[in-house]
Amino acid sequence: MIKLSFDYFSDSVSSPPKLTPPDNKAATEGNTRENVQFYHNVVLENVIETEEKHVGEMRTLLQKYIRPLKNNNILSQTEFNQLTGNLEEIFAFQQKFLTSLQEVTKNSPPQRRMGGVFIEHAPTLKELYLVYCANHPSAVAVLQAKKEELGKFMEYLGAGAMTLTTNLSKPFTRLDKYPSLLKELETHIEEGHVDRGDTQRAIAVYRDISNSCTEVRKRKEMEYEIIHSTIKGWEGEEITQLGDVVHLSQVKLIAQTGERSDRVFVLFQNVLVMLSLGPRLSGYHYEGQLPLSGLTVNKSELENVAHGFEITGNMIDKITVSCSSKNDASHWLQVLRSQIKQTQMVRLKPQSLQISSSQPSISMLSQAKTAKMMQSPLQNKMYKTWSMSCLRPAPPMRPSASERDALKSPRSGRKPGMRRKPDDPVKSEDDQIILRVIEAYCTSAKTRQTVNSYITLCHLFFFIFVLLLFYLLHFCFCFLLFCFFFVLFLFFFFVLLFLFLSLFFVFLFCFFFLFLSYFLLSCSIFLFFFLFVFSHHISF
Repeated sequence: MIKLSFDYFSDSVSSPPKLTPPDNKAATEGNTRENVQFYHNVVLENVIETEEKHVGEMRTLLQKYIRPLKNNNILSQTEFNQLTGNLEEIFAFQQKFLTSLQEVTKNSPPQRRMGGVFIEHAPTLKELYLVYCANHPSAVAVLQAKKEELGKFMEYLGAGAMTLTTNLSKPFTRLDKYPSLLKELETHIEEGHVDRGDTQRAIAVYRDISNSCTEVRKRKEMEYEIIHSTIKGWEGEEITQLGDVVHLSQVKLIAQTGERSDRVFVLFQNVLVMLSLGPRLSGYHYEGQLPLSGLTVNKSELENVAHGFEITGNMIDKITVSCSSKNDASHWLQVLRSQIKQTQMVRLKPQSLQISSSQPSISMLSQAKTAKMMQSPLQNKMYKTWSMSCLRPAPPMRPSASERDALKSPRSGRKPGMRRKPDDPVKSEDDQIILRVIEAYCTSAKTRQTVNSYITLCHLFFFIFVLLLFYLLHFCFCFLLFCFFFVLFLFFFFVLLFLFLSLFFVFLFCFFFLFLSYFLLSCSIFLFFFLFVFSHHISF
């Protein structure tokens, strides 16, 4: 998980200046008013000096680092905008703010309205710093992604690798100093001074601004972590496809048994996502989501639930939520009601009455008596007088059938002798509204039956296809097995035949060789005997 925070290496909050009275003798004589005025002037000068130093540091940052970085090819235009945010606008504001503070010193001490200047610039300061704090996670992401390139660039300019990070955090540290400076200023102001009330109000205002900016920074860091991390157990489309985050914070869910569970609520334009933190803050786990359509939120009336609200709906059980503060609970109620209202307006935007096949839309039935329902072109052309015969199980699915029914006289269904009372327009309109609701449910049920029948038929065909595929694979396997054994049989047959023929020819060769040997031996003996007899005959 990416840790989204600047490393603050800037100077710590300056301690109050050492105040020394101009004359110890005057102090011992009880000249309290002059001492208070002296201390007030010293604190006033300290406020202006620290503001001048802050403006000078911002000017150096912009002129020496930020603007040259913009002309370099290290960052794209989008990355540069994410890194700097509205820093140029804050610098322009701080210059005007410093000028206003310096103008105060030109007045006489009893007419110096330093607190009034802070009150006057508070709305603009809050707006600018909230935007800068909201951009904080994007700036940190760019710093981490381009760490090596930015480090080499800063070294090329003769600065350290952390100079850019430190200077980009200066607006945060300066904002945190304002409440303490104003508190010190209020401590050394006379009781009847014209600026005392504004100074006291400025302390509360700037403390609230500082807390709001800190909260926005933390919320945006959490938002960045949720969007760019892997959520365990996530179901459905990617969380980035849900749109922009409208609001998020940590809350507690309270069960009917009183058990409390920590959750992170993330509100998008059309859905409320519920997450939980993993053990040791290792990540986020998916706990579910609630579509905003059909939801209702109300302030909780339970005594044991502080800063809570309740979420109810047609398809869910009541959910009781407890927030960390009253402001957080009020903000959740405001944004949830606003988004639910926008969702309902978007759903009612089509110009024809559309019935959903999964669940009929029956919103705002209590206002149906006075609201004019949107009708189809066929209904705009002709109107049919309502009677008890109209309560049919389901409306005709073809427009032609509806048109033929509309052309028929409503008197054909009545018995002779029955008198029809004069029609009441209001009652007839109410009855038509009820009829449309009944028809919507009937149409929805019939559509669901058709869909279910289609799904069942699809399942049957799929089963038959799988069965045929199984038999085909079984046949192929058996055929291959038969071919294998047949080839094996032929192989052994020819091997045995070869061995038999080999043995036969060997035996035949041996027999021929033996016969030839006996023949040659017989011829030799006969020849020897003949020679012996012939030689003996000659000797006689």
